[in-house]
Amino acid sequence: MRAKLSAGAEIDFLNKDELHDSLGQAMAPIYAWMNEMNRGVAAMRFSGVGVIATGGSFAIGDPSAPGDRIGPRTGYAWAVTRLTIAGLTNTDTVKLYLNGQSNSQLIHSWTAGTAALFGGKNLIITGEDAIVVAATGLADAVGTQVELLGAALEVPQNQLWKLY
Repeated sequence: MRAKLSAGAEIDFLNKDELHDSLGQAMAPIYAWMNEMNRGVAAMRFSGVGVIATGGSFAIGDPSAPGDRIGPRTGYAWAVTRLTIAGLTNTDTVKLYLNGQSNSQLIHSWTAGTAALFGGKNLIITGEDAIVVAATGLADAVGTQVELLGAALEVPQNQLWKLY
Protein backbone atom coordinates (compact mmCIF):
# COMPACT_ATOMS: atom_id res chain seq x y z
CA MET A 1 0.00 0.00 0.00
CA ARG A 2 1.27 3.47 -0.80
CA ALA A 3 0.22 6.81 0.66
CA LYS A 4 1.18 10.27 -0.41
CA LEU A 5 2.49 12.46 2.39
CA SER A 6 1.81 16.17 2.51
CA ALA A 7 5.48 16.90 2.02
CA GLY A 8 5.27 15.07 -1.30
CA ALA A 9 7.31 12.02 -0.22
CA GLU A 10 5.98 8.51 -0.74
CA ILE A 11 6.07 5.80 1.89
CA ASP A 12 5.39 2.11 1.34
CA PHE A 13 3.17 0.47 3.99
CA LEU A 14 2.59 -3.27 4.30
CA ASN A 15 -0.89 -4.43 3.44
CA LYS A 16 -2.61 -7.11 5.54
CA ASP A 17 -1.29 -10.05 3.43
CA GLU A 18 2.28 -8.71 3.33
CA LEU A 19 2.26 -8.17 7.11
CA HIS A 20 0.92 -11.69 7.67
CA ASP A 21 3.62 -13.25 5.45
CA SER A 22 6.41 -11.19 7.04
CA LEU A 23 5.40 -12.02 10.62
CA GLY A 24 4.83 -15.68 9.74
CA GLN A 25 8.39 -16.01 8.43
CA ALA A 26 9.85 -14.23 11.43
CA MET A 27 7.84 -16.25 13.96
CA ALA A 28 8.25 -19.71 12.37
CA PRO A 29 11.41 -20.64 14.37
CA ILE A 30 9.78 -19.44 17.60
CA TYR A 31 6.63 -21.47 16.92
CA ALA A 32 8.76 -24.54 16.15
CA TRP A 33 10.65 -24.08 19.43
CA MET A 34 7.40 -23.64 21.37
CA ASN A 35 5.97 -26.81 19.83
CA GLU A 36 9.10 -28.74 20.77
CA MET A 37 8.98 -27.44 24.35
CA ASN A 38 5.34 -28.50 24.60
CA ARG A 39 6.09 -31.93 23.20
CA GLY A 40 5.46 -34.75 25.59
CA VAL A 41 7.57 -37.77 26.28
CA ALA A 42 7.68 -39.92 23.12
CA ALA A 43 7.64 -43.71 23.21
CA MET A 44 10.39 -45.10 20.98
CA ARG A 45 11.03 -48.57 19.59
CA PHE A 46 14.43 -49.55 18.24
CA SER A 47 16.08 -52.67 16.91
CA GLY A 48 19.32 -54.05 15.56
CA VAL A 49 20.54 -57.22 13.91
CA GLY A 50 23.79 -59.15 14.31
CA VAL A 51 25.20 -62.44 13.09
CA ILE A 52 27.12 -64.98 15.16
CA ALA A 53 30.71 -65.04 13.93
CA THR A 54 33.40 -67.70 14.10
CA GLY A 55 34.31 -68.17 17.74
CA GLY A 56 30.69 -67.80 18.88
CA SER A 57 30.38 -64.04 19.27
CA PHE A 58 28.25 -61.20 17.97
CA ALA A 59 27.82 -57.45 18.52
CA ILE A 60 24.85 -55.27 17.65
CA GLY A 61 25.41 -51.52 17.47
CA ASP A 62 28.56 -49.64 16.53
CA PRO A 63 28.94 -46.18 18.11
CA SER A 64 31.32 -45.05 15.36
CA ALA A 65 29.17 -46.15 12.39
CA PRO A 66 26.16 -43.88 11.81
CA GLY A 67 24.09 -46.63 10.16
CA ASP A 68 24.76 -49.12 12.98
CA ARG A 69 24.55 -46.71 15.91
CA ILE A 70 21.77 -47.41 18.44
CA GLY A 71 20.93 -44.36 20.51
CA PRO A 72 19.05 -41.08 20.52
CA ARG A 73 19.59 -38.34 17.96
CA THR A 74 21.85 -35.45 18.90
CA GLY A 75 19.96 -33.12 21.23
CA TYR A 76 17.71 -35.88 22.60
CA ALA A 77 17.85 -38.37 25.46
CA TRP A 78 16.38 -41.82 25.98
CA ALA A 79 15.33 -43.60 29.13
CA VAL A 80 15.72 -47.21 27.98
CA THR A 81 12.93 -49.31 29.49
CA ARG A 82 13.26 -52.76 27.88
CA LEU A 83 15.69 -54.87 25.85
CA THR A 84 15.10 -58.34 24.47
CA ILE A 85 17.27 -60.55 22.28
CA ALA A 86 16.01 -63.20 19.87
CA GLY A 87 17.91 -65.97 18.09
CA LEU A 88 20.03 -67.28 20.96
CA THR A 89 19.77 -70.26 23.27
CA ASN A 90 17.87 -69.27 26.40
CA THR A 91 20.90 -69.96 28.60
CA ASP A 92 23.27 -67.57 26.74
CA THR A 93 24.41 -64.46 28.57
CA VAL A 94 24.10 -61.15 26.74
CA LYS A 95 25.93 -57.97 27.77
CA LEU A 96 24.91 -54.34 27.33
CA TYR A 97 27.65 -51.73 26.91
CA LEU A 98 27.67 -47.95 26.56
CA ASN A 99 29.84 -46.44 23.78
CA GLY A 100 32.06 -49.50 23.24
CA GLN A 101 32.77 -53.01 24.50
CA SER A 102 35.36 -52.70 27.24
CA ASN A 103 34.76 -53.94 30.79
CA SER A 104 34.58 -50.34 32.02
CA GLN A 105 31.69 -49.70 29.59
CA LEU A 106 29.62 -52.69 30.74
CA ILE A 107 26.21 -51.61 32.04
CA HIS A 108 24.18 -54.80 32.41
CA SER A 109 24.16 -58.56 31.72
CA TRP A 110 21.09 -60.72 31.24
CA THR A 111 20.08 -64.16 30.03
CA ALA A 112 18.75 -64.54 26.49
CA GLY A 113 15.08 -65.50 26.47
CA THR A 114 14.27 -62.97 29.15
CA ALA A 115 13.80 -59.23 28.95
CA ALA A 116 16.20 -56.76 30.50
CA LEU A 117 13.92 -54.23 32.19
CA PHE A 118 15.05 -50.80 33.34
CA GLY A 119 12.69 -48.72 35.45
CA GLY A 120 12.31 -44.97 35.07
CA LYS A 121 15.67 -43.27 35.22
CA ASN A 122 17.92 -46.33 35.61
CA LEU A 123 19.33 -46.19 32.05
CA ILE A 124 19.33 -42.70 30.57
CA ILE A 125 21.49 -42.11 27.52
CA THR A 126 22.01 -38.85 25.67
CA GLY A 127 22.53 -38.05 22.00
CA GLU A 128 26.28 -38.45 22.46
CA ASP A 129 25.85 -42.03 23.70
CA ALA A 130 25.18 -45.30 21.90
CA ILE A 131 24.49 -48.80 23.18
CA VAL A 132 26.18 -52.02 22.11
CA VAL A 133 24.75 -55.47 22.83
CA ALA A 134 27.23 -58.33 22.55
CA ALA A 135 27.99 -61.87 23.64
CA THR A 136 30.95 -64.26 23.40
CA GLY A 137 31.43 -67.98 23.90
CA LEU A 138 28.13 -68.90 22.30
CA ALA A 139 27.37 -72.47 21.26
CA ASP A 140 24.89 -71.31 18.60
CA ALA A 141 25.76 -71.96 14.96
CA VAL A 142 27.99 -69.53 13.05
CA GLY A 143 25.81 -67.37 10.81
CA THR A 144 22.80 -67.46 13.12
CA GLN A 145 20.97 -64.14 13.04
CA VAL A 146 20.46 -62.39 16.38
CA GLU A 147 17.92 -59.58 16.79
CA LEU A 148 17.77 -56.88 19.45
CA LEU A 149 14.43 -55.25 20.21
CA GLY A 150 14.19 -52.34 22.59
CA ALA A 151 11.89 -49.68 23.97
CA ALA A 152 12.68 -46.26 25.37
CA LEU A 153 11.13 -42.95 26.31
CA GLU A 154 12.55 -39.96 24.39
CA VAL A 155 12.70 -36.28 25.31
CA PRO A 156 14.76 -33.33 24.12
CA GLN A 157 17.99 -33.41 26.14
CA ASN A 158 17.28 -30.04 27.76
CA GLN A 159 14.04 -31.54 29.12
CA LEU A 160 15.45 -34.54 30.99
CA TRP A 161 13.34 -33.49 33.96
CA LYS A 162 10.32 -34.95 32.12
CA LEU A 163 11.73 -38.46 32.68
CA TYR A 164 11.77 -38.13 36.49
